[in-house]
Amino acid sequence: MAYTAPAKDTVHFVGGLGTQADKHADNGGGATKAAWDAGSPSDFIDTNGGPITSDTNCTYDHAGKLIQKAGIGTGVTVGTLAYVSGTNITTGNYEVTSVLDSNRIICSGIDSTDNNADTTCNVGGAFDLLQTAIDNDSTNAVAYNRTILTNLAETPGATIGVDTGGPSLGANFWKRYIGCDSSMVKRARGQYVTIDSSASAIATIEYSQKNSYTWGIHFTAQAGQSAILYGGVAAEEQGYNTIFENCIMDGGDIGVEDVGLHGKEGLVLVDCIVEGTAYGLDISYNIVCVGCVIRGGTVGVDIYITSESGTFYLCVFDGGTTGIRSDGDYALNVFNCLFYNQSGKGIEVSDSNALLVELNNIYIPADVEDGGTGVRRPGAGTGSIGYSNYSQGWDVAGNTDNKDDIWIRAANSYPGDNGGADSSIGDPLLVNAGSDDFRLQATSPCFHTGFPTIGSGTTSIGAWLRKQHPAKIKLDGT
Repeated sequence: MAYTAPAKDTVHFVGGLGTQADKHADNGGGATKAAWDAGSPSDFIDTNGGPITSDTNCTYDHAGKLIQKAGIGTGVTVGTLAYVSGTNITTGNYEVTSVLDSNRIICSGIDSTDNNADTTCNVGGAFDLLQTAIDNDSTNAVAYNRTILTNLAETPGATIGVDTGGPSLGANFWKRYIGCDSSMVKRARGQYVTIDSSASAIATIEYSQKNSYTWGIHFTAQAGQSAILYGGVAAEEQGYNTIFENCIMDGGDIGVEDVGLHGKEGLVLVDCIVEGTAYGLDISYNIVCVGCVIRGGTVGVDIYITSESGTFYLCVFDGGTTGIRSDGDYALNVFNCLFYNQSGKGIEVSDSNALLVELNNIYIPADVEDGGTGVRRPGAGTGSIGYSNYSQGWDVAGNTDNKDDIWIRAANSYPGDNGGADSSIGDPLLVNAGSDDFRLQATSPCFHTGFPTIGSGTTSIGAWLRKQHPAKIKLDGT
């Protein structure tokens, strides 16, 4: 279906209110942002997700863009989007620009060639699927913001494609995908709408669109698949500025997999939980992670392409063989993170041109006597560690007694050899890491012993966690 979007910012709905029984691909599915902000969800969505008014065989006046039938305007709010189809009309979703009375509305943007008496008009209501909303909000997206609100738990049988109508980079327009509660209100931090593809051999969703932001959605995949594919179109700028906040990606072999060939994209994850039986994140190019919990059966974050950078701050890398593995000439910045219970390495830097800066981190491998370590550069001439200091080392088994156990430099020394003069060995006193509570106890030696601040202050070591941080939330959302 052709979608004729108004030349305005718009908000679209998936699922809707009540039982959601009346959600439909042919509902109006949205409103202008100005109308949405000024009203309430019930102004645009009926009790069970359906349209405010809906009728067939309406009379349509081409010259005035007037739709007429008894009751078609009852309760309708200007700015609501209406699904309109009929003879001589380009089927699409159009903005209601005027309500003359209970029997007459005007949608001034309708693309038509003549009058008819067989118009179908569904004013408002929620779409039936996230994919429907994505496919129907693309026109003019390059020049306007599009927001999709969803409270619909889905079990897709095909990969959801976020691949239409990419916004403009230079003009800073965005497409936003927001998980909502039953009242179509943005979910609180630590709460999620679930999109579960675990019954199908597919990736759950693929993002290959510029300037996208996602909040409050739990993407889960089947074993052997990825929860999220990122940057899947081999074109400059595809996948650029892809941001996830307060999301979960889990269930499959890979939480987030970068499958694109791009020049300058940037992936940002904030307060997310990322899991994969093989890799949490399998990434090329630029990435920033803040406040995330990352679990990979083999590697938490596998970085394999060159000449880009990754920054990790206040993140927890929990379990697996390796926390972060960098195989390219990659600038890797790791600050205030916790590496817990890795059987191998917390961080491994292997490319001869790679550069690691690490400080204020806690490294707690499973057992240093069984091959666990914190930071490792595998051999002479491999990897470069630009700065390493103000970190804390220990191991789960309690066998650590010197810094050589944690900071292994292979053949050659580097700045901050053995973790630097201000790094130390000792139990950091986590609250209960075995139960996913990675906060520091009040008596932890990591408080105020980290990198100096301007003046006489000091920072703290590790992923000291603010309220409602996902590291304190189990994967069931509790």
